[in-house]
Amino acid sequence: MVQHNEDELEKFIIRMPRGMRQRIKAAAVSNNRSMNAEIVSALEDQFPAPTTDWLHLSLPLIEETILKYKSAGTDEERLAFQKQLLQLTGSIPPE
Repeated sequence: MVQHNEDELEKFIIRMPRGMRQRIKAAAVSNNRSMNAEIVSALEDQFPAPTTDWLHLSLPLIEETILKYKSAGTDEERLAFQKQLLQLTGSIPPE
């Protein structure tokens, strides 16, 4: 069983349709875990934590911006694309 510091946990009380508690209990028994762990597992499946791999997600936009930068006709356009690149990579905050 995973131990958590109380500061890391949030308590959330819900109302559920009649019979759902028994279905959760049956699934928990089947999976050899507590009802709470069963509910958290189902919620994690449905609502996964955001990925921290922001660069992987941003790469297509970064590549597109670099191509636009290379084909920019004016210094003003290049500066705008340079600023966008800095924002995409987290070097400066977005506006």
